Amino acid sequence: MNPGKSLPGVLWVIAAFLSGKLLLFFGYPELGWQFLKPELWVRWDSGHYLAIAQHGYEAFPCWTRFPDYAANHTALCGNCGWMPGFPALIRLLQEMGLSAAAAAQVIVQSAFLLFLSFLWNKVFRSLGNNGKLLLFLTASWPGAVYFQAAFPIALFALVVVMCLYYLKEEQWLQGMLCAAGASLVYSTGFLLGAAIIPYIVFRYRADVQKMLRFLLLPISSFACFGLVLGIQ
Repeated sequence: MNPGKSLPGVLWVIAAFLSGKLLLFFGYPELGWQFLKPELWVRWDSGHYLAIAQHGYEAFPCWTRFPDYAANHTALCGNCGWMPGFPALIRLLQEMGLSAAAAAQVIVQSAFLLFLSFLWNKVFRSLGNNGKLLLFLTASWPGAVYFQAAFPIALFALVVVMCLYYLKEEQWLQGMLCAAGASLVYSTGFLLGAAIIPYIVFRYRADVQKMLRFLLLPISSFACFGLVLGIQ
């Protein structure tokens, strides 16, 4: 019997997803079931994303709001530079009646579940027991706490792994859309475009036409990043 087929794939994905929740529950016993409250995960830069979703972008002289700056100081503050993909999805769910914090959690948890599902179906399933181990490690690795926060990391991880997979499978259109999405979701998304250029040039060095086609992936990443910053 193939160990990867002993249980339906969806059950392995759900089990891995829940293992991350259990790790949080037992790792922070002082929180109890409060760790399920969406507001608990609105920390640090989460406020910028929620503010953009609710009020849009803003820029203002720092001294007008923060007493640490002298009057008429030239420094500029605000939330420009945070990418619009995550706030746009929050705003969409807010229009359906959810609070900003709840909307963020719906997006984050859905993206994380899709991320694990994509990895399982496209990569880990074929590795048997090693694949299952990798799936659970992905769901519960210490850095995975960012997959819980009101932050676009889970969404970013999903579009990045999809982009890399489609690049490997030579599906340039899907890869291009995911590369563009990476830049729209997270500010360092454009680095994905820079990272894949050497791979594309080397892989298609004997076929210039294909090379130019697949270079549309990094171009779309750079273009979306530049467009957002240009508008801001």
